[in-house]
Amino acid sequence: MTGPRPEGPLVGREREVSRLLSALSACDRGEPRALLLRGEAGIGKTRLIRELVDAARSREGEPPPVVALSQCVDLGPIGVPFAPVRRLLQDIHRIVGPEEFAEAVGSTGVLDTLSTLVPELASDGAGSESRQDRYVAESIERVLEQLSRRRRLVLVIEDLHWVDASTLALLRTLSMTLRAEHLLLVMTYRTEDVTTGHRLREAVAEFERSRRIEIVAVGRLDRTEVNSLAMEILGRDPSVGELETLMARSDGVPFFVEELLGIPESELPPTLRDVVLARYERLPPVAQRVAGAVAVGGSEVEHDLLAAVWPASDEELDAGIRQAVATNLLVTTADGYQFRHALFREAVYDVLLPRERMDLHRAYAAELRRRVEHGDDTCAAPEAEHWLAAKEAGAAFDASVIALRHASDRLAPGTAARIGERLLELWPAVPDASARAGTDRLALSARIAHDYRSAHHVRDCLRVVTDALSEAGPDDIARVPLLLTELEAARETERRAEIAGNVDEILRLLEDRHTPEAERWRAAALSWAAVFATGTDKLGAARRAVEAATAVGDPSIRAFALTISARAWSARGDLLRALQDLDEGMPLAAGSSDDSLAAANESVCYRLQVGDLDGAIQVGLGAFARASDAGRERAGAHVLSNTAEAIIATGRLDEGLEAARRSIELTRGDSVQVVLNAIQIQGIGLVWDDRLDECDLLLATEGESASSAALDLQWVGVWNMLLIDLAVAKARREQAAPRLRALTAMMPLVMVLEDESVRDQPGEVDVLLVSGARLLAEIRLAGGDPRPETAAAIAELVTHMPHPDRGAPLMAMVVALLATAEEGDDEVQAWRRAVEVAERGCVPKRALHESRFRLAEALLRAGGDSDEPHRLLTQVTQQAPADGVSLVASWARTLRRRGEAGSPVDLTAREKEVLGLVAQGRTNGEIASELFISPKTVSVHVSSILAKTGAANRTEAASMHSSSGT
Repeated sequence: MTGPRPEGPLVGREREVSRLLSALSACDRGEPRALLLRGEAGIGKTRLIRELVDAARSREGEPPPVVALSQCVDLGPIGVPFAPVRRLLQDIHRIVGPEEFAEAVGSTGVLDTLSTLVPELASDGAGSESRQDRYVAESIERVLEQLSRRRRLVLVIEDLHWVDASTLALLRTLSMTLRAEHLLLVMTYRTEDVTTGHRLREAVAEFERSRRIEIVAVGRLDRTEVNSLAMEILGRDPSVGELETLMARSDGVPFFVEELLGIPESELPPTLRDVVLARYERLPPVAQRVAGAVAVGGSEVEHDLLAAVWPASDEELDAGIRQAVATNLLVTTADGYQFRHALFREAVYDVLLPRERMDLHRAYAAELRRRVEHGDDTCAAPEAEHWLAAKEAGAAFDASVIALRHASDRLAPGTAARIGERLLELWPAVPDASARAGTDRLALSARIAHDYRSAHHVRDCLRVVTDALSEAGPDDIARVPLLLTELEAARETERRAEIAGNVDEILRLLEDRHTPEAERWRAAALSWAAVFATGTDKLGAARRAVEAATAVGDPSIRAFALTISARAWSARGDLLRALQDLDEGMPLAAGSSDDSLAAANESVCYRLQVGDLDGAIQVGLGAFARASDAGRERAGAHVLSNTAEAIIATGRLDEGLEAARRSIELTRGDSVQVVLNAIQIQGIGLVWDDRLDECDLLLATEGESASSAALDLQWVGVWNMLLIDLAVAKARREQAAPRLRALTAMMPLVMVLEDESVRDQPGEVDVLLVSGARLLAEIRLAGGDPRPETAAAIAELVTHMPHPDRGAPLMAMVVALLATAEEGDDEVQAWRRAVEVAERGCVPKRALHESRFRLAEALLRAGGDSDEPHRLLTQVTQQAPADGVSLVASWARTLRRRGEAGSPVDLTAREKEVLGLVAQGRTNGEIASELFISPKTVSVHVSSILAKTGAANRTEAASMHSSSGT
């Protein structure tokens, strides 16, 4: 049964190969793909990867391919941060060359950040940026995205069951967002190793739910496929007996089929474990000892490391390696050796005597410690794992302390947090643990929680905080940093409401403490108190926070407090005061930090609302550029989305739409808020440019994101604004009856403005005031009766907003729309005022053109001189399309055509009677009473009149009646 080949051909994998090649073709077309290849050990995942890699490297055409492969290595449950990514970056850098790589990186800041993984990338100015401004994961995302625009990137990372936390977080983001262009990301893992509690388990569940990641499950071979594989290896058909043996012993796993075919039938071992060991047991003793040393060393062992722990001569080591490689038990790598299959390593490790394993683990640990002492901190994590395996808790603890420092220096908070938890586990078994760790147990817990928070592992953060708080006494001051971290993390979860009580507990613990640290904590707690305050209490709480932060002199706490204060002023409607706080706070926040970006984002929003459009664009693009230079484009996406709104508002529609799309690409799968906001901005741009079909498609595609709008009052405002504006645009295309039905159906979206909770924070829903008033006006113009409670609520909210001359220019438009909705005598004057404010350049271009159009409408309804309406409509028709406001231009053209037509209309006698009474200003009820018909019948007649005359509303129809003498 012995076969001539160490590895069989690819048999029975047509479906899997087809899916891999299909993804490769998509990559060629510029459609990014992420694949997760999974299956049990020996099933053939690596064989499929080789098939893909060969196909990718043989591809011709543009853009040229870059194929980089890496694998996670078994360095214990924690691992070295970004270990497999380091190898990918090195391969990519080697293939594309330093110039193209640097061009893709785009800034020395990002290049220096990446040099923390690959030292040869460091620029001459390395180290010029502060640690907090360097973000490894986001920098990696950026360089891959930029390279994918000019290269086809095929990136493979195998054996995710051994992945470190930092690499896993990066891969989750890369595969869930797929921001790149010509990118194929392929990952593999062994299913039987991902058991309950494994760090990959949660990620796999997330991948399975995502439509962006294709799962390729590799199953066992059936009888026909095993027969074909055996025939390929043997060069003949297997006998019936051989096939029966193969099926019985291999269970259809290709690796076992191949191994069984390499063993004489008379020597076939009884179990699968013995099948795996058969190759090892045929080795000479020296080769077996080498294989054992490699098995203890890990999934891949450098030659120099193996030589350092080898107890005999170099000649014996070389001989043993050659024999193990010759029998295909070991294979060579770039720097050392690994087993041809992980099952070989596991089996060899298991047959070693306990003393042999312990001695080898100690030897590896000692050599790795020597390397750490010579400055190679990357060896600290594997050193700790070897000490643990050797049952040396103290040495493992000391190595973990160094590994924690290394993870922090490499900006890998997820890995740092896991190492910290390892220290907590070892703590009881280590004498003088506090002295050896340089911190006490609760302080370490606070650091772990903070690292988990920085890595966006909110649940783990809260778990650590809960455990630590249960250990701390009720009056222990160590509770304070834990409670502050809990405040920061839990506000993103369903626990948001319950953790507001943390503020009171912090202030109680600090009551009699006045050290500088205690004062900083107190100022931070007061800022959080302002976050949770509502209504009229919010502003007072915010001012107290600013005073406390100013007193302690901590720039970051003061920047945070000023941002919260700005939000409080905004909620009250005083945007100019809000901007004063932001202008004071932004210089205090460091570079591209989260605090700096949050303040910049608030500034963009408020400048938009007060009409400083150019200032909003300047602040927004500047902040996004700083974030990009630091490798933090994704963190700056929320600023970019709001800046897109400002760009569209100035009439640069295409540029604004592109910025909105970019912000979605950056945050897809990461921030519901940013994606929702950017979709709304895109939609508004499309609606007012009269591209309603495109907007419908956008909403249909993004239905899942839209479902999140109800989570926040501000989100409700912006999302309902889009839906209302879209409905108004569509309704204007309809005849009277369907128009009124469509508009009335939107009323529930505006009725949120009647809620008691909105009255003290009108700034949260300012955009909905405009769209809500527009809907009421359109209902009146379509012959309906706007809901008076809603109109009153909008009018009341407007009184809490600044005057149009003092920071809320769109309120002049709201007042005019309400005048139209109420058929007020001052309608024309209100629209003149709105036009006057809009022409100062402080409102979106769509508001300027709409105000001019509606003034023309109002003048025509008033029946005055037609020269001014004609001039206004001509102005809108000619200028609005260039500003991305084609919708209003189409309204203006329709109104001009109606005014110029003046043709007779064929009305029934009853319709003429109704129209005459409409022209007298009678309501439907009054007309019904006079003609002895029901109000519903009057409504039907009015709808018919509007349809026949083409009038936009009953007032316009009455005007046409008067001018034609009907």
